[in-house]
Amino acid sequence: MKRYFSFAAIIFASFNFLIAQNTFEVQGDSLNNLVLPKNMETSPLGTLGDIKTVGEGKQDLLLIAGWGFDPSVFDDFVKNNKKKFKMHLITLPGFGNTKPQELPSPNISYGKQIWTNGCIKGIVNYIKENNLKEVTVLSYFNVAAQIAIRLNIDYSEYINKTIVISGAPTIIDASMKTPPTLKERIEVNDNYYAPKWFKTVTKEVWNNSNFPPNFYSFDSITGKKMWDQVASVPMPIMIQYLCEFNSQDVLLDINQIEKELLVIVPGYDKKTLNEGSSMTSFINSNYIDPWLALKNPHIKVIKVENSANCIFCDNPNKLEGIISALFN
Repeated sequence: MKRYFSFAAIIFASFNFLIAQNTFEVQGDSLNNLVLPKNMETSPLGTLGDIKTVGEGKQDLLLIAGWGFDPSVFDDFVKNNKKKFKMHLITLPGFGNTKPQELPSPNISYGKQIWTNGCIKGIVNYIKENNLKEVTVLSYFNVAAQIAIRLNIDYSEYINKTIVISGAPTIIDASMKTPPTLKERIEVNDNYYAPKWFKTVTKEVWNNSNFPPNFYSFDSITGKKMWDQVASVPMPIMIQYLCEFNSQDVLLDINQIEKELLVIVPGYDKKTLNEGSSMTSFINSNYIDPWLALKNPHIKVIKVENSANCIFCDNPNKLEGIISALFN
């Protein structure tokens, strides 16, 4: 059976599991994945990778793709909704062959969320500079989901609605009876996973342990295309975003939300969820159950059945219908 746990899930795995992983030749002692290549140009913190504007609608819609993707993941949605929305397609720095933000000093904790907060700052500045009003933020997948929710909580004066698609609020290992606290997760990221695992893990192992194509889409061609796009992002960029993602938990502040939040989760299918208990547990405990458990009048959760993570790809008509209904 294929591996379904991404490196994002390793943060919660047992120590014995990690020791087992290290029995393989997966580390390169000469590698340092915690620094950017010497010839890679960077941008100051708070600088976005790229922004393109498409559409002629009156409603401003900011689209943010996470986890290594550029806005091409929204292509069909954008094509179908040019008359409904004025869409601002945001590429997070480092994704889509854009310049990453400058890396923080090695002694700064991932819990400080330096890159994540830099992305938020860049988006807020863009909203201010363009005098956007009553903005709706639409995010796809991890990292983007955290940015969208933080915008809703911390900058609600600029935000009208937020749509989170297929993003995990945090990563949970369902096998653990007592989940680690956020403080504990930050400490293990800072002191173990980053310096002792991610720093020297090889590209081959990183790719093989990432989300597989059929996690993204039931269509093998689409899934492979998405996998390829993520794999093309240099590892130091993905690792910085990943370690920050593993060092946060938006659920701790979720009840501060006062502006409408629509969470759309993938339902997958019986075949996928029956391939193994680890796959079923990972998807349910991270991408579905935490959202369904929320009790907040400002939050609505809709599950789209028979769709893998990229609902844009597997059930676009259903997804567009849900989003359109939000504005009716």
